Amino acid sequence: SSVQKVVKCEMKTWSAVVKKNINVNQTQQANVTKKTMKQVLKSANEEERRSRNVMVYGVAEDLMTYSTEEERKSVAEGLSEPLVLEDVAQHICEVVGAELPLMDQHTAVYRIGKDQEAGKMRPVRIEFPNADLARLFLGNAPKLKKSDIYSKVYVA
Repeated sequence: SSVQKVVKCEMKTWSAVVKKNINVNQTQQANVTKKTMKQVLKSANEEERRSRNVMVYGVAEDLMTYSTEEERKSVAEGLSEPLVLEDVAQHICEVVGAELPLMDQHTAVYRIGKDQEAGKMRPVRIEFPNADLARLFLGNAPKLKKSDIYSKVYVA
């Protein structure tokens, strides 16, 4: 009978420990699941954001090299504004033949990196509103090689 009491007491203690461990494990699993879901969502968002970006290499720092002689004269006389990066990006899109709503509020065009010494060209990042437009641009990018102005510009 004393053995039975000891066994019964040990069983209660053991069952309490098991129940406690089960509750702790369920809580940890819930936390792991939350963390995992956050990581998965963050990764998916990052992948989607990056899929909208296109890198353009070989665009000269002096954008006036892409303007016509008439445009240069007009700028020199103060009749028009000099080219900006967005103008060159829009022109590249026209050369590529992709009708892109490039300069809307959801598209960004900017150079990557610090200003370089003379002769060095920083890459240009174009962030499109969605991945389909970026894929369309990339699909038509080989047309740049046929262009006189942008034959040394390549896209990735």
